[in-house]
Amino acid sequence: FDMLLDSCTSIVVLWRYFNKSTANTKGKEHKAIIILGILFIVFSIVITVKCVIALVEKTVTAEELILAGMSAVAAVVMTTLAIIKFIIARKLKSRSICCDAFSSAMGAVISYGIILSAIIYANLQIWYIDAIVGILVAVVLAGWGIWVLVNEIQEMKASG
Repeated sequence: FDMLLDSCTSIVVLWRYFNKSTANTKGKEHKAIIILGILFIVFSIVITVKCVIALVEKTVTAEELILAGMSAVAAVVMTTLAIIKFIIARKLKSRSICCDAFSSAMGAVISYGIILSAIIYANLQIWYIDAIVGILVAVVLAGWGIWVLVNEIQEMKASG
C-alpha cells in the first residue's frame, strides 16, 4: 500500500505540473495539496486496517529472506527518491512536491521496517513487528495528512 500511495502522490504532482500555462497557479497547488492530504488519510486508514487484521490473525510472513531482499531494494530506491524529491521541492518551493517526497520517505520507512521485522522473526520468532511498524507509519501518515489539510485550508482562507 505504501508503494501505491507513493504512485498516487506522484500522479497528483504530475497532474499539478502537467500544463505549463497552469503550472504556477495557486489554485492548482491548493487542489493538489488537498488531494494529497486526503490520500494520506485514506491510505493511513487502509494500512491500519491491514495491520490490525495481521495482528488479529497472527499473520507470519513465510519468506523472510526474499521479503527482506526485496525490501532492501525498495528501501534504497525510496530513500533516494525521497531525497531527490525533497531537494526539488525546496528549489521550487512546492508544498505538493514536498508531500510527494514525504510519501516516498514513508515508503522507505516501511521497507526498513519490513527488513527489521524479517531479521527479528528469523532470529527471535517475533512475528508482529511488521504490523506495529505499519501502524506507526499509518499514524504518521494520518497526522501528516491532517496537518497538510488544516494548513492548506487556513492558507486558502487567508489568501481569500
